[in-house]
Amino acid sequence: MFEMLMREPLYTLDETAESPLDRIIGDIEAGDTADRCEELRTKVPKVGPFISRALRTRPGDRYENGQELLVDLRRTLHRPRGVDLREFCQYFFERYVEIGDAPDPETLGRAEDQVSRLSIEERLRRSMARQDRASQDAPSDA
Repeated sequence: MFEMLMREPLYTLDETAESPLDRIIGDIEAGDTADRCEELRTKVPKVGPFISRALRTRPGDRYENGQELLVDLRRTLHRPRGVDLREFCQYFFERYVEIGDAPDPETLGRAEDQVSRLSIEERLRRSMARQDRASQDAPSDA
């Protein structure tokens, strides 16, 4: 996976090396792969830490098996969209209000995005006001 993401091999050897396997094992034991893994974490921040952990020198620092890696990947990469917002709204408002997609981070701060952001806030206010009116107009069973 490292080679696929970085587009270069983790280990490179001269063709004149006497014992290529001993050199690779020596690099692993010396921790020479740590710098390369740091570069991977920087270039691919969502997946880099997982591959870096899988390539650690000490067996106790690595994943015990593929299942543990898979669970960690799923936990981090496959969170449903809006989970954090839903939890926030349920905590503060006891309900979830759909407000649409978030603004694009690359264009955030431009004047047209400010208008868009205000309209999202206004839609949220109006939606919550409608729900409040509906709950007040509903017949009570008391």
